[in-house]
Amino acid sequence: MGVGRGNPVVIEVLRRDRRETEGVWYNTIVIKPTFRTSGLFAEGANAELHLTDDERRLLVYLKVDLPVLPGSLTWHLRSVEDGVPLHPDARARAAEIRGQETQLDTIAGR
Repeated sequence: MGVGRGNPVVIEVLRRDRRETEGVWYNTIVIKPTFRTSGLFAEGANAELHLTDDERRLLVYLKVDLPVLPGSLTWHLRSVEDGVPLHPDARARAAEIRGQETQLDTIAGR
């Protein structure tokens, strides 16, 4: 496939949702990507991606109806591990965010 043959890529925002995985509930934004290709996200694939409704935009759930085969493919987030950003400014911001999350967990009694 040559460069640009899958363009335009269309991202449609469908709705907000809540998704539970491994005992953790996430507020999500549901999007539908469509590519002009015959691949996984081709037109007619009816793909839905559930991304966390926060600055991380973690992929929590993915469902794709397979247009060439009967059935669908699903993917569920199992765990999240904090990494260490490479850029020093990003490290400081990540530490600040983790501190805010810890404070919120303490207030919520978690």
